[in-house]
Amino acid sequence: MAQNKGTANPKFSIGDRVTEKNRKGMFLLSNNSLKDFDKRRTTGIILDMKVQEDKRGHANFYYFVKWLETGTINLHHQMRLHLLED
Repeated sequence: MAQNKGTANPKFSIGDRVTEKNRKGMFLLSNNSLKDFDKRRTTGIILDMKVQEDKRGHANFYYFVKWLETGTINLHHQMRLHLLED
């Protein structure tokens, strides 16, 4: 019999400072490109949260992040983000 694992909870709150998880292994980059890759998005602030259900009805949490280095706003799944502790 399958056990109920409970419901998902959001990991972050609006205004939290976050960073992206290391994704270097997902791309084939030269050594010069790796240096630039680390500099792109290092620190961001959570602006808003969006809850989206998958086809099984499970909640997935997405966050609008404003990256401080570039000023861009992007939507990211919570599993791609880390909380920055001050």
